[in-house]
Amino acid sequence: MISQLKLSRASKATYVTVLFISSAFISYSQSRYFSIKGGLNVSSVYDNNEKGYDTGSPKAERTGLRLGYHIGVVTNFKLSEKWVIQPELVFSNQGYSARSSYKLRYNYNYLTLPILFKRQYNKFFYHFGPQVSYLLLANRTYLGIEKKEDLAERSRYFEVGLETGAGYMLTKKISVDVRVNTGLFRIGGYQEIRNVVTQVSVFYVITKPIKNTEKPIAE
Repeated sequence: MISQLKLSRASKATYVTVLFISSAFISYSQSRYFSIKGGLNVSSVYDNNEKGYDTGSPKAERTGLRLGYHIGVVTNFKLSEKWVIQPELVFSNQGYSARSSYKLRYNYNYLTLPILFKRQYNKFFYHFGPQVSYLLLANRTYLGIEKKEDLAERSRYFEVGLETGAGYMLTKKISVDVRVNTGLFRIGGYQEIRNVVTQVSVFYVITKPIKNTEKPIAE
């Protein structure tokens, strides 16, 4: 049963990836550019019931920050002279640390699809929009005894969040941004908590559309 569940998740993740990439290349002639991104995640959780960072477990856990990473591909489509819509497909490694009877490290891997509305001001820009995430892996590690527990069956497969951020274009091909994604639904199981992730990213334009003489808007 578990192996079938993992196979199903992998199949769905592959389908979403292929669908996004196919759509990106089909619409390539309309896009402003195609780029890659990567960077640092600083993630934790928040309690929507305002109980502090208490996971609601039988043995309350005090949670903290956890470092992770992300990597993905980006394209965008012009809406007006200053506005573009920017779809991304990103692998995101995130989670949080916790302490109860043991020190714990929660690990969640997501395939995320942000759809961002982006506004350019010379070399500065800001963006906002929804993000849909699909869970690929969920576990927790008991530090000290190195015991690992799978949490996939108790976790929510899909997550919806809101993302906002800003950045700066360093060159025509390289830019940086900082953004925050806040989950709208609980992670799953008994936990009354939502994901919150701050990302610091570097973007690099790897190709530009054919027959496009406009100055590219970097990420």
